[in-house]
Formats: sequence, C-alpha cells, structure tokens
Amino acid sequence: MSIVTDRQDLADALDPVAGVQGHKYRPRTLKTGDAWPLLDGLDRGPARDFEVTWRVVVILPADERRASEWFDEHHELVAEALEDFGYVERIEPGLVRTDAGDLQAMLITVRKEA
Repeated sequence: MSIVTDRQDLADALDPVAGVQGHKYRPRTLKTGDAWPLLDGLDRGPARDFEVTWRVVVILPADERRASEWFDEHHELVAEALEDFGYVERIEPGLVRTDAGDLQAMLITVRKEA
C-alpha cells in the first residue's frame, strides 16, 4: 500500500461532517471547521510493511467556551467519519500557531497500514 492518496482520502472523509471542511493541505486562511492532515510518522513492522500515523487538525472557534462546546458536539462525528480510513487512536485539544496568534484546535491521531 502507499500513502500517496491518503491526504485527499482524509480530506474527503471529513467533508460529510456538518461544520467541517476537509483540505488536503493547511489552508492559507483558517476558519472554524477547517481540517487537514499532517504526516506524523511511518513505523516499520516485522513483516517490513509500514504503519502510517496521521495527525488531523480541525480548527475550533476562537471563543474558549464555544471551542469546548464545538469539540464536545463534533468529536464523535469526526471519529466516525475517519473510521473507514483508519483507526482513530486519540482525540485531544491543542493549538495551531499562526502569525496572528494561536488558534484552538482538535487534534486527531489516526493510524493505518501504509
């Protein structure tokens, strides 16, 4: 298997989630619901195959309370959307650095065989 199409596959998997817009790469202008994958790493198994780990970033609202509510309302929907792609290992809050300041984000770790 290959990871060549994974970025687009992840973006496409996220698109059906209400309030989420999947992107192959980080958009220039970020808004609530924008999501994109980042390659986290490739681990080689005993059969000389690879397991790929992706970190999917989803931008949350700027207001702290609204960000928490958005996270609570969407984490299961996002996880379910990604299940056909791979194993959703972890979902956690985090920050995305921008020139204008940090933005709150949902960070999702997804694994699959490469």
